[in-house]
Amino acid sequence: SRRGSIYFMKKKSEALSKFQAYQNLVENERKAKVCKLSMNDTTRLQLLRLQSDGGGEYNGNAFLQHLESCGIQHFVTNADEPRQNGLSERYGGSIQEKGWSLLKHSKLDKSYWPYAFKTACHTLNYLPTSSLQHRSPYEAWHNEKPDLSKLRTFGCDAWVRVINPTKGADKAKLCTFLGYRDGLKGYIFQ
Repeated sequence: SRRGSIYFMKKKSEALSKFQAYQNLVENERKAKVCKLSMNDTTRLQLLRLQSDGGGEYNGNAFLQHLESCGIQHFVTNADEPRQNGLSERYGGSIQEKGWSLLKHSKLDKSYWPYAFKTACHTLNYLPTSSLQHRSPYEAWHNEKPDLSKLRTFGCDAWVRVINPTKGADKAKLCTFLGYRDGLKGYIFQ
């Protein structure tokens, strides 16, 4: 589907927990989709393959044991050959380019880069691509068109409703839009 996800790590040792979170997300979403299509509930949809550049974060004993216990094949590209991981490398480059462009356009401080990169990933999932016959990764994954009315401009001003304001207090406050909430119909503001 070419659907992208982004997880941030402070240390490479977090790779296994981030991968497990991604694996659970993907497998649960696909299982829910299969159940919605009224297939038998015992069907287990799982990741079958991980392709990596052989970085140390993917070669630790715990990571490799997890892959083996889940039946996931680990394909490793040759050292210093990013062309063998072309799609992933290009996607990472697109996220970086779009993320830094969003940040520059918004005039926000560079410390907001994780929000910009996450928003770039979210936006790319909504854009049609020729490799999917001009469908978006969202559409290929969910089999429905994305609701583009929910997209907002990164770094724009936004009036956010104050929940249960005290009498005479403002009912909204001016904030900055920073992105989309994972798994919720909501936005991130500051």
